Amino acid sequence: MMSQEVAFNQNDYKTVISWFDRLFGKGKDPLDTDKFTYQKLVVMAWAFTEERKDMEDARGGNHDSVGR
Repeated sequence: MMSQEVAFNQNDYKTVISWFDRLFGKGKDPLDTDKFTYQKLVVMAWAFTEERKDMEDARGGNHDSVGR
Protein backbone atom coordinates (compact mmCIF):
# COMPACT_ATOMS: atom_id res chain seq x y z
CA MET A 1 0.00 0.00 0.00
CA MET A 2 1.21 3.48 -0.87
CA SER A 3 0.93 6.34 1.59
CA GLN A 4 1.41 10.02 1.09
CA GLU A 5 1.49 12.92 3.50
CA VAL A 6 -0.96 15.70 2.78
CA ALA A 7 -1.02 19.08 4.52
CA PHE A 8 -3.27 22.13 4.48
CA ASN A 9 -2.00 25.51 3.40
CA GLN A 10 -3.36 28.82 4.62
CA ASN A 11 -6.07 28.98 1.94
CA ASP A 12 -7.23 25.46 2.82
CA TYR A 13 -7.77 26.50 6.43
CA LYS A 14 -9.69 29.60 5.33
CA THR A 15 -11.88 27.48 3.04
CA VAL A 16 -12.78 24.88 5.66
CA ILE A 17 -13.48 27.52 8.30
CA SER A 18 -15.70 29.39 5.83
CA TRP A 19 -17.69 26.15 5.25
CA PHE A 20 -18.43 25.99 8.97
CA ASP A 21 -19.36 29.68 9.03
CA ARG A 22 -21.77 29.24 6.11
CA LEU A 23 -23.30 26.09 7.57
CA PHE A 24 -23.91 27.45 11.06
CA GLY A 25 -23.88 31.21 10.52
CA LYS A 26 -27.62 31.73 10.06
CA GLY A 27 -29.01 30.96 13.48
CA LYS A 28 -28.38 27.23 13.26
CA ASP A 29 -26.87 25.82 16.43
CA PRO A 30 -23.99 23.38 15.78
CA LEU A 31 -23.57 20.24 17.83
CA ASP A 32 -20.89 20.27 20.51
CA THR A 33 -18.79 17.88 18.40
CA ASP A 34 -18.98 20.35 15.49
CA LYS A 35 -17.95 23.20 17.78
CA PHE A 36 -15.01 21.16 19.05
CA THR A 37 -13.87 20.33 15.51
CA TYR A 38 -14.16 24.00 14.55
CA GLN A 39 -12.05 25.01 17.56
CA LYS A 40 -9.40 22.47 16.58
CA LEU A 41 -9.33 23.85 13.03
CA VAL A 42 -8.92 27.40 14.29
CA VAL A 43 -6.03 26.35 16.55
CA MET A 44 -4.41 24.42 13.70
CA ALA A 45 -4.74 27.45 11.40
CA TRP A 46 -3.25 29.71 14.08
CA ALA A 47 -0.33 27.32 14.63
CA PHE A 48 0.26 27.11 10.87
CA THR A 49 0.38 30.90 10.62
CA GLU A 50 2.76 31.18 13.59
CA GLU A 51 5.01 28.52 12.07
CA ARG A 52 5.10 30.43 8.79
CA LYS A 53 6.02 33.63 10.64
CA ASP A 54 8.83 31.83 12.47
CA MET A 55 10.14 30.43 9.18
CA GLU A 56 10.07 33.91 7.64
CA ASP A 57 11.90 35.33 10.67
CA ALA A 58 14.55 32.63 10.37
CA ARG A 59 15.06 33.59 6.74
CA GLY A 60 15.11 37.29 7.57
CA GLY A 61 11.84 37.96 5.80
CA ASN A 62 8.93 40.13 6.86
CA HIS A 63 5.47 39.02 7.91
CA ASP A 64 3.63 41.05 5.28
CA SER A 65 4.38 38.42 2.64
CA VAL A 66 3.09 35.47 4.69
CA GLY A 67 0.04 33.87 3.10
CA ARG A 68 -0.11 36.25 0.16
